[in-house]
Amino acid sequence: MENDELLVLSLDQLICDINGSIHIDGMSLEQSLLEEGVLIPLLVEGPNAEGKFFILDGYRRNHIMRRYPMEFESIPCRLYGKETSQENRNSIRLRLKRTNKRMTAIEIQKLVENSENVNDIINELPRITQKRIRRAIVIPKFWRDRVEELRKSQDALAVIWHDLNVSTEYKNELLQRLINTDKIGVDHATALKKMAKFKVYQSLTFDQKQVAVENVLAKAKFTDNEAEMIIIQAIMQTDPDSAYADFWVNYCSFELKHVTSKINNELGSMIRETTLTHLLTARNTVNEVIDGVLERFEQERRSSSKNDGVIVSNEESHIKEKASLLWAAKHEMGINVVKTKVWTAPRIEKTDRGYSVVISG
Repeated sequence: MENDELLVLSLDQLICDINGSIHIDGMSLEQSLLEEGVLIPLLVEGPNAEGKFFILDGYRRNHIMRRYPMEFESIPCRLYGKETSQENRNSIRLRLKRTNKRMTAIEIQKLVENSENVNDIINELPRITQKRIRRAIVIPKFWRDRVEELRKSQDALAVIWHDLNVSTEYKNELLQRLINTDKIGVDHATALKKMAKFKVYQSLTFDQKQVAVENVLAKAKFTDNEAEMIIIQAIMQTDPDSAYADFWVNYCSFELKHVTSKINNELGSMIRETTLTHLLTARNTVNEVIDGVLERFEQERRSSSKNDGVIVSNEESHIKEKASLLWAAKHEMGINVVKTKVWTAPRIEKTDRGYSVVISG
């Protein structure tokens, strides 16, 4: 610290030339100031030609004290040094943040925005903070200010803007949902970023990415393995890839079996006709989908037999009727299959040898 002189100043003598956060969550700070006064002097530099001092440290307290001017006629301050420039003051504030002062990300961001030499200011910050600030300041100021004003997630804004790589139309839709609803928050941002880091996600079409994003927003929290499953689901729902076909159908088969295990026959004597209608509709929907898959299977088999002169063996027929992940691993994808003694939802796990599919045995 350049100086250590103690001063007693009035609110009218204090100048705060930083645009801080629109919202200050300082109820405990406000209560402390009103009950105990200013315990730690504000850090200032000056005076300027008008005899006023610039606040270097104490933005929140200054903001609160100005709500109660009659309660704070005399403010204890510590003089840092003579008046310099706003650029230099911003550098001092950032150095203070790195040493002994907590500052919110949005306040750091505003310090950078108010600086003439942005890169020099950013370079003063820790590396992880540098990356976050650089990502933030390239987003149009309108969106950043709007998100802050409505107290939405800045992290979600950055992920939508930088990471998802979706169509412009869908990107704007997500931005509107971010500021107008509570359906995109910090958890969603973390989940979306986790999914977007996979290379296979970046290779999806815009339509497939939209499906994947909506699936993430519906679930929000998941593991890396579940993120991979969401990406595969987006592919198989929109434009199926033969590389995943056997695995995906087997995965869905296990899911269907799990659902049916929840329904006891005795429920038939307990439900209303309207409930029965819902059950029948669900059964018909499942049957239609399965019948469609079987029909395409038969068409492909007949076409293959006719073109290649290959006679379908009993083994192939057996495989068709009782397809399994074990068969898929052996004949198609080379995936190791791990069976558990208790039921578990099928999932993918990375191993040193590649991928493993965990299923209930």
